[in-house]
Amino acid sequence: DTSHVPASLSMTSCTAQLGFEDMHFYGNQSAALNHPNVTSPLKDFLQSAVCPEVQSVINNQASGIVSLVEMVIAANSAPPAPVPVPALPAGLVDWTRSEVVEVLDGLVNGLIGADGPWGLNRVFNHTLGGLFPFSGLNKTLASNVPLAGYNVSLMLRDLTISGLDTFGQFQLLDPLGNHSLSFVLSMAKLGLSSTLELQLVPVSGAGGVITETLQAQAELEEPAINASLLLAVNNSLTDLELSQLLDAGCVLSHVHTAMLTTLEVTLRDLRNVAVTGLDSGLDELLGNVGEVVEELYKPSLLRILPNIVAGSTSGLNAEL
Repeated sequence: DTSHVPASLSMTSCTAQLGFEDMHFYGNQSAALNHPNVTSPLKDFLQSAVCPEVQSVINNQASGIVSLVEMVIAANSAPPAPVPVPALPAGLVDWTRSEVVEVLDGLVNGLIGADGPWGLNRVFNHTLGGLFPFSGLNKTLASNVPLAGYNVSLMLRDLTISGLDTFGQFQLLDPLGNHSLSFVLSMAKLGLSSTLELQLVPVSGAGGVITETLQAQAELEEPAINASLLLAVNNSLTDLELSQLLDAGCVLSHVHTAMLTTLEVTLRDLRNVAVTGLDSGLDELLGNVGEVVEELYKPSLLRILPNIVAGSTSGLNAEL
């Protein structure tokens, strides 16, 4: 349901205001600078020069972005069609009766899991303090996007993930039907903190390149992943000797089908989203814009997230 999501954006009016703060002038006529005869023409100039440009950016560029977001939400408002499962031949390993899977399942879920002796919470807490930093990523997120007379590029320099000691569930290799295995992972929270580099290049070529380093953060509340893998393996795999099992090519030759049949990602809430690094006024502006965006879009984005992830299953299967 996208009925509460704006489809366009329009600025119908603009008023410029002018004031002086912490300015010091020397000379007999310094007091006259605050006289209406001086400030009024400057205000009129701002009104005529700045406002039309601001309105143009909002009405042309921002409205286009709003329309694009609305289309993305509408396109993903319904769950995707289930992944078609091919017909399977006889003579396949039945995972519900496999002693190997039963043993591995017990080891992984009992010894590791979320809170086992070698559980993820304990490992991440003792080794990394619940944090995992990725430095030197230098991954381009956007390149030469036209916006208000500039080509805008955005690069992810580094990323730190926190909350890696808040796993609530971690299960692997649980049989889910005769030829499928499941994977379940859930956490109480997951924090993301990143350094971004924003670059603005004037389209006209006039003026210098503007480069800003930004700090972005967000907290995901109760993220969870639930996936199922169809792993159809010929019974002949159980006849292999140990040396053959160590040969990946030999093992893969006994795999009839391997594909994701479901991939579900859920998120209870997205909180504490912030972008800082500009001057205090622009940081405040970004914060205000962020609050508006959160109010308008967060419910819809949280609702369509599972559909977007589920829709990527076919692409992931192509990689497999």
